Amino acid sequence: MSAEEILGGMWADREGNIDATGNIQAFASAAKGKRTEIAQHKRVFELNQTLGRWEVIAGKDTVSFEYMSPAEGLRAKQEG
Repeated sequence: MSAEEILGGMWADREGNIDATGNIQAFASAAKGKRTEIAQHKRVFELNQTLGRWEVIAGKDTVSFEYMSPAEGLRAKQEG
C-alpha cells in the first residue's frame, strides 16, 4: 500500500484491541469475595432488566441479579 492509495483516515490514540480473556479474568478477580456468583459455560437465552435488577434465563434456570457483567468473548454470536 502506498500513501497515494489512501483517501482518508482517522487516528484514535486511545483505541485498540482488548484482550477479552484478560478482561474477563480481571472482572472475576475484582468480584471474588463480594457476594458474587460466577456462572461458566451457561448459554443465556434471555436477558431482561426489570426494576433495577437483571433477570437471566439460561436453559431451565432463571436467576436475578442487581449487577451483571456479561463476558461472552469473541464467539458470542455463534450458535452452539
